[in-house]
Amino acid sequence: MALALELSDTTSERTPQPSGVAVQSQGDDMETNNGELENECSPFENDGVTNKLECLWENQELIEPLQMELKKVKATGLTTIVEEYETPTVIGDWKPWKIDESEEMQRRDCIAELHKSYREMMRKFDILNYQKMYAVGFVQQNEFQQFQVLLQRFIEDEAVQGGRVQTYIDLMLLEVSTILFINEYKAEADIKKMIDGNALVSMCLSRAGIDRMFGVVGIPVTSLANRAVALGVRFIAFHNEQSAGYAASAYGYLTGRPGVLLTVSGPGCVHGLAGLSNASANAWPMILISGSSDQSLAGRGDFQELDQIAAVKPFAKFSAKATDITEIPKSVFSAVDWAVSGRPGGTYLDLPTDVLHQSVDESEAERLIAEALNSRDKSLIENPRFDNSKIEKAVELLRSAQRPLIVFGKGAAYAKSEIELTKVVESTGIPFLPTPMGKGLISDKHELAATAARSLAIGKCDVALVVGARLNWLLHFGQPPKWSKDVKFIIVDVCEEEIELRKPFLGILGDAKEVLGLIHKQIKDDPFCLGKNHPWIEAVRSKANDNVAKMEVQLSKVVVPFNFLTPMKIIRDAILGVGSPAPVVVSEGANTMDVGRSVLVQTEPRTRLDAGTWGTMGVGLGYCIAAAVASPDRLVVAVEGDSGFGFSAMEVETLVRYQLPVVVIVFNNGGVYGGDRRNPEEITGPFKDDPAPTSFVPGAAYHILIEAFGGKGYLAGTPDELKSALAESFSARKPAVINVTIDPYAGAESGRMQHMN
Repeated sequence: MALALELSDTTSERTPQPSGVAVQSQGDDMETNNGELENECSPFENDGVTNKLECLWENQELIEPLQMELKKVKATGLTTIVEEYETPTVIGDWKPWKIDESEEMQRRDCIAELHKSYREMMRKFDILNYQKMYAVGFVQQNEFQQFQVLLQRFIEDEAVQGGRVQTYIDLMLLEVSTILFINEYKAEADIKKMIDGNALVSMCLSRAGIDRMFGVVGIPVTSLANRAVALGVRFIAFHNEQSAGYAASAYGYLTGRPGVLLTVSGPGCVHGLAGLSNASANAWPMILISGSSDQSLAGRGDFQELDQIAAVKPFAKFSAKATDITEIPKSVFSAVDWAVSGRPGGTYLDLPTDVLHQSVDESEAERLIAEALNSRDKSLIENPRFDNSKIEKAVELLRSAQRPLIVFGKGAAYAKSEIELTKVVESTGIPFLPTPMGKGLISDKHELAATAARSLAIGKCDVALVVGARLNWLLHFGQPPKWSKDVKFIIVDVCEEEIELRKPFLGILGDAKEVLGLIHKQIKDDPFCLGKNHPWIEAVRSKANDNVAKMEVQLSKVVVPFNFLTPMKIIRDAILGVGSPAPVVVSEGANTMDVGRSVLVQTEPRTRLDAGTWGTMGVGLGYCIAAAVASPDRLVVAVEGDSGFGFSAMEVETLVRYQLPVVVIVFNNGGVYGGDRRNPEEITGPFKDDPAPTSFVPGAAYHILIEAFGGKGYLAGTPDELKSALAESFSARKPAVINVTIDPYAGAESGRMQHMN
């Protein structure tokens, strides 16, 4: 710890730094060159205090009053300090002393040594001056007990007793203008309870319904995290802001409430941009909150200084900087409202250090919160109004279609529209096709599921109702040759720009749950249903059954060393064996994720998380933690390639620390896509002996990593070993890693997107 005291304005013009005292405690990393100090001249050696100094000293204006004080001591002696202590004989054991008239010379030597030590500490001023604001900040934040500890370490390295500290400072002529001592502090506390910026931010987040926060703490946001926890917000601490950001984004998707990522300033904010951009790309609500530099030091190269508002601009739909404590409530509530309004996405809140250290009394804080709540932009939190005639037109298009199809994605899952969607599907008999994270909104086992007949369904349908899914690369942009050139799209989306971009036959702006409810009501008033014997239904069902049968033949083959299919079937059966509530499956990797999308079965909503719209690798452990925190009653199972796992592998310690029910299954094939797949003619040049760019250490023992933190690790290379590991880990519901060894030549480079590499 360190002490920093604000001094009077008598600082010498020679000294470029702001005046102050900074002292490093015994526990801090402080460089000391005793030899150099011993060779320097001292104003306190012998009787030299009355002579001209032999060299110039930093903070000369402080040393000279001390010299004058010593001069007085010769004539009058020192004021006696009440406490009874023996005078130490070793400098390192200084303690308060009792003045004895017979020990005048010893008294002088003692105080001279104290001043000498003080001089040495002052010479570290440039290094430690930055800590000044934090010690003074303790007082401003009403954390006087912490300030006492800093102050007593400066003087004697013992507990502060009585008024000795103030007496000492007065005797040494140090004018401390910003410090409120205990009696003054208590008197003020009896009148008003002060709220600092950290506490006010936490209060606003809590009032906005934020109950979870993810991040990495440090200067200047540690106190913010602690105050949030005190108000009932659970803080999940990560090793890296990137993984924490992915967790925050996924938490927003799973709960419908913005996930909050808390980071330090500068590089912490930059690390958090991965999660913020991922949230915006996937249309998930998230708030990135970062501390930032003191505003008074802007542009001067302050600690971790960065124009963070400019840095987040490409990735945030809204950003705000609270330049004063009075702006905090409005900034917080705006960030929350913008995150969930329209198409959900990432927002950013910038909190300068000086604003976090400002204070207002409790009544003023409540007034500011109430004012901000009353002035919230209602248009941001209200669902858009839409034309009911479009509902009628959509139903008529579906009714008249010969080959209708309903496509839905994670937007429909985010809207929690599973009940309304199921009613529309079952009342009309229209087959459905989910996007990867839309899977489970209606069970993959449903008889109208067209997942296994995807190519036929999208290639032959004449009317497609697309709900909460974008016609992007995942759906081949809604264009030929994958889609029929004559297909009529009905797009339901909360984003008007998305509808305008795709130019559908019919666009309906609105929430998926509400629109589907109105569509079902319209159908119920004038029902229609294709029926099981409809040619379109028979064609889709027949194709799906054929493809499933072919896949099951491949899955039934036991291949050792493992390919991707053999262990994936074992994992599928184990997950289905858990029952309800179904586990949340997190999947990432090239071959691992591609095979998992075809083999793994989702039976319940929002139980699949993968690379998503951006195809982001590295999301695995962050998503796992978010799922476990959002749904503590569910088991979480990650099915990851070894490359994807490596992005965030250290977060297995986070799993163990919070004892989250997460089982991580690593498909270990020795590299990105696999081991060294180069042709001999490719292995040339001066670095031909280096490993291939796609390869990792063969046979890496990933399962041992979690054991270092107290979790359970398994190595599985045969069906029996894998079945045993799955049964034991699923039953225990404790953090575990199953290292599944895969043939390094199984799978394909870049998975199903090899043509793009």
